[in-house]
Amino acid sequence: MTTLALVVVTIALAGAGARARTPADGAAVSAAVAWDASPRPVERARAGYLAAMFRARAARSADGVRKACEGFAALGDTDVAAACGRVARDIEQAQRRTER
Repeated sequence: MTTLALVVVTIALAGAGARARTPADGAAVSAAVAWDASPRPVERARAGYLAAMFRARAARSADGVRKACEGFAALGDTDVAAACGRVARDIEQAQRRTER
């Protein structure tokens, strides 16, 4: 992997706390993949999005889970993005039940 591609992937995967990645981060990963055809940037991005989704789910943050969904969708992982969407809806339904 070239240094430039590594920097782009590092920026794409950087984050603090339960912050889920955004579609712009997915674009950065796509740029890295275009620069270096190896699958490593995509694998790292998937791992980051998955970690963000689990942190958001543990925090009961439907918005955080949705942001992770956007990352998976940007990578073309539509099945995983759909599953994340279901997790977000489940969190919202549980929150509505507890508010009653």
